[in-house]
Amino acid sequence: METADSAVKKLDAHIAGYLRSNGIKQSDLANEIGISEVSLSYKRRGIRQFTLTEVCKLADLIGVDLDEIFDESGLNS
Repeated sequence: METADSAVKKLDAHIAGYLRSNGIKQSDLANEIGISEVSLSYKRRGIRQFTLTEVCKLADLIGVDLDEIFDESGLNS
């Protein structure tokens, strides 16, 4: 069974793809979800945890279904 780390890695991959494909800076994305750029960086690297609200905002902004992030990680089992 995979861990929460795999969900963070999966979310980070989606974030990276979104930033790259849309030419958006990490600081702009952080502002959109209401956190600092440093905080987003820590959370993307797994140093700090995302809140459920932040994950929902990110998923909505980058167009990812929450099931894509959590179901395959085994967190909903």
